[in-house]
Amino acid sequence: MIESTPSLIVTRFRDLGWLFGWFSRHNWLGSGISNTVAEKLRVLPFVRTFSVLAADMLLDTRRLTNARPKNEKSALKVQRALPINIWVLYGTVRVRHHKLRLGVYIIGQDGDKEQAFWSGQYDHILQGINAVSVAIAEGLAAKIEGQTRQWDRARLEKAGIPNSIQAYEVFSRATHSRLGKEKARLYQEAISLDPNFASAYAGLGTQLARHGRSRQAISCFKKQIEIQPYDHQGHSSLGMAYGDQGEYDAALSELKLAVELYGQGDPDVFSNLGAVYHLMKQYDKALEFYDKGLNLNPVDGDIHFSIAKCLFARSGYTGRDEICPHLKKALDLYGPIHAEKRSRVQAMLSEVCS
Repeated sequence: MIESTPSLIVTRFRDLGWLFGWFSRHNWLGSGISNTVAEKLRVLPFVRTFSVLAADMLLDTRRLTNARPKNEKSALKVQRALPINIWVLYGTVRVRHHKLRLGVYIIGQDGDKEQAFWSGQYDHILQGINAVSVAIAEGLAAKIEGQTRQWDRARLEKAGIPNSIQAYEVFSRATHSRLGKEKARLYQEAISLDPNFASAYAGLGTQLARHGRSRQAISCFKKQIEIQPYDHQGHSSLGMAYGDQGEYDAALSELKLAVELYGQGDPDVFSNLGAVYHLMKQYDKALEFYDKGLNLNPVDGDIHFSIAKCLFARSGYTGRDEICPHLKKALDLYGPIHAEKRSRVQAMLSEVCS
C-alpha cells in the first residue's frame, strides 16, 4: 500500500490503427479514452490525478510535446525528464471490427527506483469503453490501496461517459483537435447527440470562457455540475467564470467547494482561487493560493506567470527582485505549443527586468 498521495499524469493514448498504410478511422479514440480514464481516476481519493491538458503542459515544459510514451522505455524517459517526481500513465488503443483492445501502463516510484508499477490489458466491444475505464480505475485502486479504504464506486460508473457512442466519438474528436472553433463546434454537436453528457458541457464552457463569453460559460458549467454534482473541476470552472463576471462571492463559494470535494488538492483549483483574489485586488491572499498550487505542481508556467503579475500589481517595479525569477521560470517552462504565452512573458520580462 502507498503511504503518501501519489501524483499521476494521464498522457494521450497512442492509436495503433496503422494497417496496410491506412490510418485507423478511430484515431480519435486515443484522445477520448485518455480523457475518460483521467476522469475516472479523479474519483479515487488516494491518487492526485492531473488532467490530460495538464499532462500536455508538463510534457511541453521539457519539449516532449510529441513524445507520447509507447512502451516502458519511452515512459521512463518522459518521467525522468520531468523536474518533479510524478507517475506517468500511458496507453495504447486499437479498434478492429468494432472490437476494442486497450493496454494501460503506469510507471511509478518504488522506493528510489522508477519502474513499471501497474499494467492492464483489456478486450471489449467498442461500446464498452465505460466498463473498461471502470476496470482500469478499480485495478489501480486495488494496487495502491489494497481495497482498504472506501470510495464511491457508483460515482465511478457515472463519470465521463455518455449514453451514445456517437456523442462519445464527437467529444473525442473535440479533445483531439487543436483548433478552438472546431473544438467548440464538436462539443456542441456532442451535446445535441446526448444532452446529459457532462464532459461535453465542460469542454464547451472552457472554450467559451477562453473567448470572453463568461456568461454563456457559466450556463455550461452549471449544467455540468447539475449532471455530476461531485465533480470538483466543474465547481472550479464555474467559480472562475463567476470571477471573470465580477461575481466574487459566488466565485469563492464554488471554488471553496471544489477544494472540499478534492481533498488531495488540485493545483488548478488553487490557481483559480488565486486568480479570483487577484481580480479582487487582495494580492496577499492571491499569492497564498498561487503558492499552494505551485507546491503541488512547481513546473506550472501559468502559476509562475500569475505570481509575477500579482507581485507587479502589488509592488510595481520595486518588486522586480521577486517578479523576475518567476517570469524567467515561466519563460523556461512554456514550450513550443505555448508560443503566444511565451511572447507575453517575454514582453513583461523586457519591460520589468531589463
